[in-house]
Amino acid sequence: MPPYPQPLMVAMPEIEGNKVEPLWTEEEVAAYLRVQPSTVRTWVKSGKIPFVKAGSLNRFRRSEIEDWVESGRLPAEEPEPAAASEPAA
Repeated sequence: MPPYPQPLMVAMPEIEGNKVEPLWTEEEVAAYLRVQPSTVRTWVKSGKIPFVKAGSLNRFRRSEIEDWVESGRLPAEEPEPAAASEPAA
């Protein structure tokens, strides 16, 4: 008998479309968005950014952050035509 029990090896079935996405920390989101971690914490407190609670920690799914960034992007504005200069009188 081995001194420790051997782990039970169970094959996990593959479920179509089931993927586990790693969660980002506040620091990783801040680096991705090029802001300070304190800004990410402020957005969490105000409910502006999607996050999940992992115990007492805030964590973020990359796909949700990317969708959030895209949804907040404003359409490109066309430049205003230059004002025509009035002829000198």
